[in-house]
Amino acid sequence: ESDLRAAMERRLTSAVSRYAGRLASWDVNNEVLDGAFYRRRIGPDATAWMFREAARLDPQTPLFVNEFGMLGESQKTERCLELIRDLRARGAQVGGIGVQSHDCDRLVSNGRTMLAPGERPWWALSTPLTPEGFCATLDRLHAETGLPIHLTEVSAKFPDAARRADLLEMLFRLGFSHAAVKAILL
Repeated sequence: ESDLRAAMERRLTSAVSRYAGRLASWDVNNEVLDGAFYRRRIGPDATAWMFREAARLDPQTPLFVNEFGMLGESQKTERCLELIRDLRARGAQVGGIGVQSHDCDRLVSNGRTMLAPGERPWWALSTPLTPEGFCATLDRLHAETGLPIHLTEVSAKFPDAARRADLLEMLFRLGFSHAAVKAILL
């Protein structure tokens, strides 16, 4: 545990000091909901400690929780909200929420699924994502936290360029139509 914490301290100090004040946000511990590496080795305060330390080293840059699989998925959204409540209770300065969307291929328009089951990548969520489900997730995250949202790690993977363009246009329109969305990152 002490060796791991020392390595984490060196990494935080090196990276955060190098870029302090020059970034739009920090993803402090990416995808922490489905990974427990630090929590198992250092304890339940590991992620909050990372947030507190990053805030000490760079008090100007907002610190983000960044998670995948939340859009249209109420259980994963609830787990993210629980994480934010826990981090705040532990003194972490959570400055925003990153919502990953590598799976925007599952967006549907006009009630029709744009991705056939055989076309779905093995890692993508299997449920279609409606514009209503997309916006409901953003509404809930923002209403319960008051935090800005970045749509992060956005991608569409169809071989057909026109289909990719349609999906990305839909995602951009949905994202930028929501008052809490401040950035979209491809």
